[in-house]
Amino acid sequence: MKKTLAVVLGLCSAVALAALDRVPDTKIAPTTVVLISIDTLRADAVSFMGCEAPTSPFLDSLASSGVIFDRAYSTSSWTVPAMASIFTSRYPSSHGVVRGEIIGGKTKEVWRQTSLSPELPTLAEIFRGAGYRTVGVAANRHMQVGSGFELGFDHYYGYAGFLNAEDLNATLEKTMAAAFGDEWKKTWRDEKTFLWIHYFDPHHPYFPREPWIEVFDPEFRTRPDLFPWRLKAPELNAAFSADDTEMTRRLLALYHSEVRYADEQLRSVWSDLGLDENALVIFVSDHGEEFGERGKIGHRWTLYEELVHVPMFVSWPARLPRGKRVGDVVSVVDILPTMAELASLSLPEHVEGRSLVDLINGDSRSSGGIAYLELHPPNPALRALVSDRWKLILASHNRAELYDLRSDPGERSDVSADHRKVAELLEARFNDWFRSLPEPPEAEDFSSRDRKDIEKLRALGYVDE
Repeated sequence: MKKTLAVVLGLCSAVALAALDRVPDTKIAPTTVVLISIDTLRADAVSFMGCEAPTSPFLDSLASSGVIFDRAYSTSSWTVPAMASIFTSRYPSSHGVVRGEIIGGKTKEVWRQTSLSPELPTLAEIFRGAGYRTVGVAANRHMQVGSGFELGFDHYYGYAGFLNAEDLNATLEKTMAAAFGDEWKKTWRDEKTFLWIHYFDPHHPYFPREPWIEVFDPEFRTRPDLFPWRLKAPELNAAFSADDTEMTRRLLALYHSEVRYADEQLRSVWSDLGLDENALVIFVSDHGEEFGERGKIGHRWTLYEELVHVPMFVSWPARLPRGKRVGDVVSVVDILPTMAELASLSLPEHVEGRSLVDLINGDSRSSGGIAYLELHPPNPALRALVSDRWKLILASHNRAELYDLRSDPGERSDVSADHRKVAELLEARFNDWFRSLPEPPEAEDFSSRDRKDIEKLRALGYVDE
């Protein structure tokens, strides 16, 4: 259909960055545009979004040179629909990329995923149409060649499995050399280029990344055997209870060490890219991760904040404000229109996001955003709406949950009974919006019959039987 536990959340608090207003001149297009996405990175796991654990010093430095969106939301709680929304500025019900599964049980090893339709213009196609050379490197098997995510890229790497950040960086170097020659580090910025990099870390299984794991939990020095690394989410959920606060603490330390590892690897590749203040950079995560807030570890089964609130910033130091924070609700579907306006590109028809340039400029008339969220079968069928204050979650059996995010950001108290009128109005608004969505293109399946790939996907919880 169309806290972390309190002992853990105590690590995270608000971080303030001073704002310096600068109105962007969108008549001057950037020569270099870079989109960086990181898999499974919840908003409160990076320091610039409030985490006191030192997880992201390099990302913090990039964020401080740009505009941070404090209330950015994914469109779903797993990679495929969320990334399709980023690429097309459409919500899951209208881009149709909502499924990835095994058909026929254990005897028929066929992985089936909805392909991104060539009927829908993507970020890469829009930039290529404007004369940019387009390069993409993805570390997640769900976006391999054949899935549709490669559409519009002149050079695309999406053949391997789930790459760690070091392997992704090595792959990026090879891809850039193929695109620009062996001296690419010196020459690639001479051409108009759109570059997309997608990191898989910190997705489970979590590894104890040295030396940071001991910073996040000193217990690892003496009892590393107590830390459940290498285990995937289905194994973690089978072995541990969400009420085990000690284990939750260790899991979060592993996760934070993965975030810090990805941050350091990004710092490394940034040096190779040689980007300066004239580059337009967009950073975002596709979704978050749960650590026992709803009784599980992992993602893809709810639409609560820990899974859908994502870190996001836009940096173009030569043209945009530095260190500015935007508190309005925004969505990942807004990335494409924002990039298009900043790069002075024409938008395709039927985009569903809005440009955030006016918000960046501080235009109050553009405030009051709404984020819509979806989760489709074979996952639990859920829909949600997020406004400035309220969040409504609708299940397929017409049960509505309402949360006051101002007083209850952890979504612990369903107040739908006390605010029935609010719930009814928000549900009507969601239904009106939902009915306005265009039909998605006819679904086509992308299949991988490689047994090793299928087993990896099943172990990661990405496929259903």
